[in-house]
Amino acid sequence: MAKQLLYCWIKKFLTTDIGIRVLSRYLIYRVCKDTPRQLIKKRGESSLLLLSPERFVESEIQDLSDRGSLNILFFDKQLLHLVINIVWNHSIPLVATLEPNTASCDRECLQSNRRTLRELYSRLLPILFRRFRIRAVAGSAPHYPWNHDFGAIASKIGIPYVILMKECLITNQRHYDRIVNRYSKMEQDAIGHAVVYNRSAESAFLASGLVTKDRISVLGCIRMDRYLRKIRSGYVESCLKKKSRKQVVVFAFFHGVGLYGWVPAMPPTGGPGFFRLFSGLHEAIGTLALKRSDVDFVVKVKWPGPYPRDQILECFERVGASIESMPNLSVTAEMDAQTLIFSSHVVVSFGSTTMLEAAIARKPVIVPHFAEAIDEDYSGYIQLKDTYSVYDVARSAEHLVELIEYRLEHDRISGDTYRHRERYFEEYVSTLEGDATDRYASKLRAIMGGSGKPLN
Repeated sequence: MAKQLLYCWIKKFLTTDIGIRVLSRYLIYRVCKDTPRQLIKKRGESSLLLLSPERFVESEIQDLSDRGSLNILFFDKQLLHLVINIVWNHSIPLVATLEPNTASCDRECLQSNRRTLRELYSRLLPILFRRFRIRAVAGSAPHYPWNHDFGAIASKIGIPYVILMKECLITNQRHYDRIVNRYSKMEQDAIGHAVVYNRSAESAFLASGLVTKDRISVLGCIRMDRYLRKIRSGYVESCLKKKSRKQVVVFAFFHGVGLYGWVPAMPPTGGPGFFRLFSGLHEAIGTLALKRSDVDFVVKVKWPGPYPRDQILECFERVGASIESMPNLSVTAEMDAQTLIFSSHVVVSFGSTTMLEAAIARKPVIVPHFAEAIDEDYSGYIQLKDTYSVYDVARSAEHLVELIEYRLEHDRISGDTYRHRERYFEEYVSTLEGDATDRYASKLRAIMGGSGKPLN
């Protein structure tokens, strides 16, 4: 009871004038501490404040800062939650702040939460923005609730809230419809500008009404610039020359990949999801690794942690394979996806931009398309299905094994196929010129330059 009372007193104190000064000094300290020094190009110059920087690839932020000569400061997710928790009554889920007019919860309590949080931000942000000469605030998606109210208040006081959209693989109708439906329920004036990779993402944003045509730009993907430069420089060939063994990389997928609005990314066993496809793929890889001890098989999972690593290991065990006893079979979260593509002779992927990333690097790409993937119920959820003509498509687990073995010996990609690969890469991922970073930097400088005078 005493701890609870003390906690309540501290939260109450932090909303007083003295408390605001204490809290703002702590936030300033944390921004200074959390921001890498190499992202500060010119001290005293205008800056971009990046919300939840952990959602971005580190090299993307560095390239944007370097190429654009931009000061970029970090305000991480933990710090956002610290501020939110001072006033937010968590009987109302934070996600409700995104859809205040349609959320199914106590509306009065929700409005009270939003009002008190935004009042707190209205007092804190001018101090923070003056201290660091912040001229724009950026986030990686509109639907992250911990960023939303911060960005909305920044916009209200004249500092543009910019979305540098990271989730632009909107290539099936179900996903498109879900994005339009979800974003149409959000505040229409919170976002100052959105930057997306491709036209399909632009179309979804515009159809939702979240932004207008003059407040969205299609600029490609920053992290592809380095990748494309390496491809043009002959780096792919040099990587393969250094390898004494052939390698197959498999990009693992979540059981709910692409099934937006139907099931979560990690759906419960027994319900809808790509469970049979997942098992068939990894059992086939385990079987082939047992047969081909002369080839290395690397399964790349997106994030560290038990899921889906444990499920992959179970698939291996069912066919008598084990990463403990087989040096040619491994599962990794740490290795970079593009590095693995460069060093591999064959790439296996499903529902991921790695299909096109490997395609543009002239790699044989095999897409497993069997089990649930051929069921009618799933047909509207398959990502990048319209690009299947530029890959090898495995119609069964046995066919997958055949294709991998064939491609290990025959890796040539025809000129016509490669031209189609280039077209799809530009359509869904990024410009082939590799100038996305410069485009982003130019757009951000224009937005920051037009945001008015710094707060006094």
